[in-house]
Amino acid sequence: MDNPKIRPLEAIPIETEEGKMVYLRDPLQVMDKPLIVNPATFFLLCLMNGSADVRDIQVAFLRRFGQLVQSAEIERLVKSLDDSYLLDNERFRARQAEMIAEFRAQTVRKPTSVGICYPADPEELKKFLWGFFEDRPQPKDRRLSGFVVPHIDLRRGGRSFARVYREAAEGPPPQRALILGTCHSGQGLLFNATRKDFETPLGVVETDKDAVESLASACSFDLLLGEYSHKQEHSIELQTVFLKLLFPEIKIVPVLVGSFAEFTEREGGPRGDERVESFVAGARKLLAEPCWVIASADLSHVGRRFGDEAPVSPSLVESEDRALLEHVAAGDADGFHLHDVRTRGRYKVCGVPPIYVLLRILEGKGGRVVSYEQSPERETQSLVTFAGVVFDA
Repeated sequence: MDNPKIRPLEAIPIETEEGKMVYLRDPLQVMDKPLIVNPATFFLLCLMNGSADVRDIQVAFLRRFGQLVQSAEIERLVKSLDDSYLLDNERFRARQAEMIAEFRAQTVRKPTSVGICYPADPEELKKFLWGFFEDRPQPKDRRLSGFVVPHIDLRRGGRSFARVYREAAEGPPPQRALILGTCHSGQGLLFNATRKDFETPLGVVETDKDAVESLASACSFDLLLGEYSHKQEHSIELQTVFLKLLFPEIKIVPVLVGSFAEFTEREGGPRGDERVESFVAGARKLLAEPCWVIASADLSHVGRRFGDEAPVSPSLVESEDRALLEHVAAGDADGFHLHDVRTRGRYKVCGVPPIYVLLRILEGKGGRVVSYEQSPERETQSLVTFAGVVFDA
């Protein structure tokens, strides 16, 4: 309590009837619900870095706002944060350990986006998903080896999902799909797999547990150590509803791919890293039998919601996205990663890790961009972009 330290949270500026506020979301989902605070309170939270005591916080606040915040008020705020498990302390770690144990005891991963991103009723969900298709898939002599598909809210990106899955449904599906999801929770691990089946309103999507074990045994690290990351992550879940709709018998190998920030200054990028190389080698073994490789990934995240001081031109964003997608379509993993590094992450492409890994697994295969869209958020002058890319077998 003397030197409070708040845990990493996702901070999103929003406009409300009361003025500008900050929407705080817990990526670890230990806090039950999001928190909305005013700018002054957000400033106080930013000061709670573990090195500042109450007096330090008071002085900084006085300099910034010209008024003194009472120590009792700060102490009440700290207690409220502690009650919500938002402080980086033993109480939070004990609660997190409980939640991890509870999740590990489950055999099925429960959906968390149902009722939010898509309907819970099976018949409504079928109608909802089919509504994104321009027309029904027609049987063709087409086989895919993999694809990049968005993971944005289906209500915003459903058409892009459908354009990819329509191509996939025009040929015979494989027995399994390796899904490389984007890990948004910042667990600090590069790869996190789970053995759990995925529940959807249309039925359970079975995880190929033998394939997970095979992949895990090939890795130079514990592939299942960060399994808890799957509890709230939506990037794989959104793929399972389409897979269950179109390919009800397919099994999945669900793996979340974490941040590649550590490779920004590394010569050669991720290539040559023992963890990356062992995972890619293990994944390629799965391709001995027919298997799709799916990267669940969005592209740029720009504007005030994502920390930019000013809006970014949609045409400029599209130009950069298209340049990045040229590397994807060429199957150029190293060029793809290097392009993102050269822009210094200016466009905050959240799908770099899973797309890079897909390109490495499918090395030598080129792709076709079948969709590109931008989803603006006028309230925060922000923009999220996403695309669909298919790779022929």
